[in-house]
Amino acid sequence: MDEIKKHQDVTGSQMSEKLDGIQGIWDGQTMRTRTGNTIHCPAWWAAGLPLKPLKGELWIGRGQFDETLSIVTSKNADDRWEDVKFMVFDEIPKFKIKTPGDLDRFYKKVLKAGGEGVVITTPDGEQFKKVPWSTDDGQVIGYKKGAGRNAGGVGSLVLQLRNGKRLNLAGFDNKLKNDPPKTGRIVQFFYRGHTSTGLPRFASFCGVRAEKTLGF
Repeated sequence: MDEIKKHQDVTGSQMSEKLDGIQGIWDGQTMRTRTGNTIHCPAWWAAGLPLKPLKGELWIGRGQFDETLSIVTSKNADDRWEDVKFMVFDEIPKFKIKTPGDLDRFYKKVLKAGGEGVVITTPDGEQFKKVPWSTDDGQVIGYKKGAGRNAGGVGSLVLQLRNGKRLNLAGFDNKLKNDPPKTGRIVQFFYRGHTSTGLPRFASFCGVRAEKTLGF
């Protein structure tokens, strides 16, 4: 799902809250991720689902992504599934965007309530997301080797952050995988929120900074 472009006209589209969970695809018998991996939800939990295909979000609540991920990826989390809801996409409340101001007001309302952002669905079914992105810097202190198609190059940069934590940063092009920023250089990255351990979530490489230090 692409980010909505600045000044993009989405009047006439529908908007709904973007839930901070894990997408689940139910085929009537088995729950899977969108990449096809089996989700080991307990039988008592799945018994409440219909015998027909559904697509939705496995969700606990706003700001609970880490806990949701922990439960959904575990093979032994039966009791913890009590808190997991399957929010079917077709049933999530949607509101029509009559003016550009409608989207802005709804977006701010969702963020104020602790939500992740907004999904915009156009009349022809195309979807965009509107989420808050932030930027930060880190100092390159090492590298992790690439695997698979990235074998022989750098898979991720190891960054030292201002708070002393270390972040493995990916999201750069093939040129940088073969010729990455040297250790000691300062790089900028995009991210959206933080994990429960204080690391930036969904961090992605943005560029190399001219500064020599992080300004500790």
